[in-house]
Amino acid sequence: MTKQDILTDLDKINDLPTLPVAAFKFNQMVAEGTASMKEISIALGQDQAIVLKILKMANSAFFGLRKKVENLQHAVVILGINTVRNAVLSLSVVDCFKAGGKENTGDAMSLWKHSLAVAVTGQYLSQQTKVSTPDDCFVGGLLHDVGKLVLLQYFPQTMDSVRQAMAEKPASFLMAERELTNANHAVIGGALAKKWRLPEGLLGVIKNHHTMSSSSVDMDRLKVVHAANIIVNGYLGDYLGRKWPLSTHPSVEALMKKRLNTVDIWFPEIEPHIQEACSFFLEE
Repeated sequence: MTKQDILTDLDKINDLPTLPVAAFKFNQMVAEGTASMKEISIALGQDQAIVLKILKMANSAFFGLRKKVENLQHAVVILGINTVRNAVLSLSVVDCFKAGGKENTGDAMSLWKHSLAVAVTGQYLSQQTKVSTPDDCFVGGLLHDVGKLVLLQYFPQTMDSVRQAMAEKPASFLMAERELTNANHAVIGGALAKKWRLPEGLLGVIKNHHTMSSSSVDMDRLKVVHAANIIVNGYLGDYLGRKWPLSTHPSVEALMKKRLNTVDIWFPEIEPHIQEACSFFLEE
């Protein structure tokens, strides 16, 4: 069977999701590190829809701040530029995919719920192990499977074939798609992240969360997100509801052994936070 050259097909798509102009500019300014806090706030302030969501997020139970955040500059000062950057990326990407593919709403919702569970789990693992930073692990977990959303929205027949292959034999999504395409969802997500000029560390997490390639810029974050994905797939099940063994890449085993052995104890404690995240990000 000839495998689909999906990356070539991806380049031919004219209506791929794009980050909002203000979010894109904001991300670039933060990456360059030359703009002042005021300039960065002004740039992001060009998109009031994003600003309102950032303020709503800052004042929600998601952050649990004691004082109300009144404006964007206040949010940047209180939360820090990196946290706001991650929030902007998270909200923007979710909105990008919520805007399209209405016929696949149910599948997309399942994918986002899985990704949010990985995000919250990654945030928790980072906090507990002191590896990487919780905010970075959250956005890494949230966007790690963005390639599946690309498949769902732009290659629905391929997505159906992958699901059928998974149903016919006990194969993971990754194993099934390898039989059908020349690029798995992680590589597809990495290609989209590159188009969006996302930070290299985040791009590496999206592209390498299965292979654990040592070429990744941020190996600490990659290890945390990889472990979070394995744990969610084992405890809650993948986005199709099938549970998999808690087996991590060898490079992650020693780092996460304690957490893997006690999942039944601590995971129920973070499930309410997963529900909070789903309510916030997926509300209409």
